Order: sequence, then C-alpha cells, then structure tokens
Amino acid sequence: MWLRYSGLLFAFVAAGAAALADGDNRGVSAAQSCRNLATELTAQTTAPGGFVADMKTSCSFNAPAKQSTCTVQYSDRRGTSMTTTTITTYNSVADVVDEIAVNPPLSYALTAKVSQTSGRGTPGSGVTNTFGDNRRILKTVNSSVGGESTTTYSEWDQAGRPTRANDVGKGFNNTRIISYDNGARTRTTVVNGGPLRTVETFDADGNQIETLATSGGMAVATKTTITVTASQRICK
Repeated sequence: MWLRYSGLLFAFVAAGAAALADGDNRGVSAAQSCRNLATELTAQTTAPGGFVADMKTSCSFNAPAKQSTCTVQYSDRRGTSMTTTTITTYNSVADVVDEIAVNPPLSYALTAKVSQTSGRGTPGSGVTNTFGDNRRILKTVNSSVGGESTTTYSEWDQAGRPTRANDVGKGFNNTRIISYDNGARTRTTVVNGGPLRTVETFDADGNQIETLATSGGMAVATKTTITVTASQRICK
C-alpha cells in the first residue's frame, strides 16, 4: 500500500493523528504524564518513476471530546490535489499520553474517520479498532468506497505492540511481521516474508518522521520525510 499515493496520504494523516496500532502496559517504561503531539507537519514523498508528492498537515486535540482533528493538503506532480480531514477518537486523554510509554509508540485510538473536503480521489474512509481487556488490539476494520478489509492480530511483543497481523480484503490475503527497535525508534514491517518491507522512524516524542518502503530488488525506494514544526502538549 505504501507504493500508492492514496496510501501515502493516509499514512501521513496517521502520523499527525498518531498511528493506529496497539499495546498494553506490561514491560513498558514508567508512565508519562504528558506528551508533545504534533500539530503542524510538512512532508514530501518520492517514489520510482519520478513521482513526488507534497503534504501539509494541521492538527488539534480537543481534550473534552477526546478527539484529534487533522487536515491535510496534498498535491503531487501528476496533477492530483486534495484536502482531507481525519478525526481520530480515543477513550480517554490518558490513552493519548500512554501511547508513548514505549517508542516506537503504542496507540489506543478507537476510530479514525477520513473525509475528503476538496479535490479528486477517495471521498471517505475509516478505521475501527477492537481491543481486548488487556488493551491489546484484536482487530482492525478498514472501510472505504472500494470495500472493506479486516486485520486480525495474533502475536505481540513484551510491551504489547503487535508483531504479527493478517490482512484480508478483496483480492488479497497478506501476513505482516512487525518488529521494533527502541534504540533507533523504528518499526519494520515485512509483508508475506518479502518482498515489500517498510521501515517507519519516530522522533523522541513518538511522532512519525520518516517512512521508507522497498519492494524486492528495487534500487529506488518510496520515501516519505516528515518535518514537525509545531506541537501541542497533552497531559492527563
């Protein structure tokens, strides 16, 4: 999915809203009382064939509503431009802060609803997560006008982050193996044992700052570089 610009756009939205993953509190570092959530971001994606896309994101977090709202302005060299808004909902403000108990972070987001406000492309999509009693994610349902797909998680690391997932949708049935390097702050995902490999890098605040995707023996990778220019301090 990282090789399609629509997927890259959603990935960038997620970076501003906090990526949708999972975890529990076992084996993680001492709980934080506050976090710096990215609110202003710029990004550029380059891909094989000369593809270049630019994105600018503005986010805000509404504590009473327990929601993060991000608006992305997207344009690429192929002439596609659009503006989308993503509303990510949490069960509590504490869940937002608890995501950075480890880095690469956890995520306790319940839902993310994406709506297109201008331009061409997918008019809307959404993500819904289901968690178990131990706060580990069990299932993710992705919906869009193109159909619905379901991700089922079956293995986790000591911190509760998922390490094995199965994605099923129209025309695909993929297995993802996910690993984490806390020192380098990277999350690596390998699909079906290869050839697609994605490495995501996070800053010290748990905000995504880079995604590098390679496929097979490709000498040129798809790369998204994200720059955080402003943040909002969120406290329990």
